Amino acid sequence: MPRFDDVFEKKDTHRMYDVTYKDVVYPSLDEIICAVCKTNGVQLHELLSTRREQRIVNARYIYYMIATECTRNSFVQIGRALCKDHSTIITGAKQAKAKLGDTNWLQQLRKTTELLALPMVA
Repeated sequence: MPRFDDVFEKKDTHRMYDVTYKDVVYPSLDEIICAVCKTNGVQLHELLSTRREQRIVNARYIYYMIATECTRNSFVQIGRALCKDHSTIITGAKQAKAKLGDTNWLQQLRKTTELLALPMVA
């Protein structure tokens, strides 16, 4: 089954890019969480926690970015996977987009998207 082939269909209005892919196999939220933990050196309990350590916050932002940009899940569903509120996901996704200028953070995002076999989302 193809992943992100060149066939485009209708536009998604809440995505960063106005493109929806036809016949795409989207990663599950569990797959994204596992990839984020593996590439960012955080454990699942840290990702689920309320700790504000920078490495954990950066890992959460990567999850928010990939989950909002590369899945068809709602903000509520994305938040439930990490025991977070949907408003936390909306705010975190906005803050993640603001971090796109940070080369270290962008490198971690790139590692995670490569592990998930996704095109770079930013």
